[in-house]
Amino acid sequence: MPKKFYDIIPPSSKKSIPSKKPFLAEQPSVEEVKGKKKKKRKPRKSRKVFFKSLIFSLLGLIVVVVLGFLFFSGIEIEIWPKTESLEFNCQVSLKNDLGGELGDWVESRTIPGQSFDVKKTKEKEFSSTGKKVKEAEAAGTIRVYNAHSTYSQSLLSSTRFVSSDGKLFKSLKKEVISGGKYEGGKFVSGYTDIEVKAAEPGEGYNIGPSTFSIPGFAGTAKYTTFYGKSFTDMTGGFKGEVAQVTQGDLDRAREDLVNKLKEENFQFLKDTLPEDYTLLFDTLSHEVLNTNSSKEAENEGESFNYQVELKSQGLSFNKKEMRSFVKEVIRSRISEKMEIQEESLNTDFSVESLDLEKGEVVLELDIRAKIFFKIDLEKVKKSISGQTLNEVKLFLGNLPGIEKIEVKSWLFWRRRFPDDIKEIELKLII
Repeated sequence: MPKKFYDIIPPSSKKSIPSKKPFLAEQPSVEEVKGKKKKKRKPRKSRKVFFKSLIFSLLGLIVVVVLGFLFFSGIEIEIWPKTESLEFNCQVSLKNDLGGELGDWVESRTIPGQSFDVKKTKEKEFSSTGKKVKEAEAAGTIRVYNAHSTYSQSLLSSTRFVSSDGKLFKSLKKEVISGGKYEGGKFVSGYTDIEVKAAEPGEGYNIGPSTFSIPGFAGTAKYTTFYGKSFTDMTGGFKGEVAQVTQGDLDRAREDLVNKLKEENFQFLKDTLPEDYTLLFDTLSHEVLNTNSSKEAENEGESFNYQVELKSQGLSFNKKEMRSFVKEVIRSRISEKMEIQEESLNTDFSVESLDLEKGEVVLELDIRAKIFFKIDLEKVKKSISGQTLNEVKLFLGNLPGIEKIEVKSWLFWRRRFPDDIKEIELKLII
């Protein structure tokens, strides 16, 4: 019979082995026993962590699926229809106060025009460019005394007077010098103030106050009893070149102001024009209503002021009406199966002819646009609802006028397109 080994001898055994300290020291402690027990439980903890991770993963997958149904349940398909480029020219007339409707305009190739006008006045100082030689005689006033008798004395026009420094002046008209008189037994000379001017031009005759003799009385008693005195300066004597306004100066001033007013009036019309209107620069007409100059031609002066009043008038059209007209013209040239891509529509224009008196303008239109096959998106949605992806691709591929299709969003768990067409989004890519 094999032997049994015991760490401790059972109490029932009669033979006892005396206990020794070394033997007792080899026995495991309580902590070691507990440690062994813990090591044995480790596999249970690993299995618990695994199951927890699995549960969390399943929950995450469920959340993703639920969110997918809530937020990504719709289907999006992009459709590229076949396109064509269209480019052609046509003419259209603008007429003031044109009535009728769009159909009438297309048939008659006319659209309404609208006139706008403005009046502005502009004034500016200009320099004179003309030159001329100027000669002027000094002039002034002399008081002529009569100390000869109580009788008056007539003097002819151009009677000569010589100043104390020998400058010769002449009277401007016939004069009568008053006679003297007696006051308290004493004789008092009579006198008359007369206008005179120098016999020659030049600044040398601009003299100050002086006394004058009358050469015509030389050799007679009157030579000493008739004389003159000036109490102010003689002025105005000149001989030289001065600035002068020419007709060319006036013409240039007018042209300058008219051109500036044309620009200002045009800018004003553009800035104040209603937003939906386009002003045609070539239709602008201008009328000079008034001009005024501070100096006439050949007047002296270093400068002069010139003023112009200008009326400007131009014809415009409504941009929305023009666009509607162009779209109708395009539709009249293409098949009913085709549609215009609005964003690609572009129209340039130039003035072909104009009659401002009648208020008529003919415009040459350069029209460019893209057209594409019409696709009834709502009808397509109804046709593909509830179908499989392959059925949808086959259906769309067989539709006329489609160049390319692309399904942008498709959930892997969906076998068919939604029955609710609101969950289907179709986008046209031009």
